[in-house]
Amino acid sequence: MAKDIQNILKTNFFPVGISIITNGAQSWDTSFSPVESGERFCYYVRQAAQGQKFVIRENSNLDCYTPFLCLGFEEPKYAEFEPRIKSPPTKAVLIAPINGLDNPLDSIIFIVDAKQAMILISSLRRLLGKKVEFSCGASMAVCGEIVAHTVVNQTPNLSVLCGGARIFSGYTDNELILGIPANLLEKLYLELKKYEKLMDLRLN
Repeated sequence: MAKDIQNILKTNFFPVGISIITNGAQSWDTSFSPVESGERFCYYVRQAAQGQKFVIRENSNLDCYTPFLCLGFEEPKYAEFEPRIKSPPTKAVLIAPINGLDNPLDSIIFIVDAKQAMILISSLRRLLGKKVEFSCGASMAVCGEIVAHTVVNQTPNLSVLCGGARIFSGYTDNELILGIPANLLEKLYLELKKYEKLMDLRLN
């Protein structure tokens, strides 16, 4: 499925799977690199889209604090953060290409350009039977606008990213992020296959 999606979208990026661990169990294999300190959540997502696997835990020390609030590691003390994963408290977040995660998936992330976003959105519209509405504020983009939104609201979302992602985490000027709740992945894949078949018929 991952390779098919890459071929249809004509991208080198893997779809990235996010798995939220709430029970504290060390339920991931040794192929996941534990994040001890440094970089941002959005950086590790972009690296996972290129084939790497990471685990962020409650004691990890990231360069950006907002993922700990948006992803449910901690409760905000001074201001409300929305959307955010609230309870039970998150103990770890696994980040990996979808074909490298055996744990149940919660959110799927696509790094896309405008054309690839169009293909995904048109497929989602056919799948859902309605226009796809997005909520974006160019803030807390990957952790909040994508992961927390898709997990809490169980709807797709598109983000134009935020300054932190573009300045510090390597996202290029033409890249966007589209996320879906994990339960839509297989149905979206089937819609993408229909799109691929239609494009083949038009070209031939």
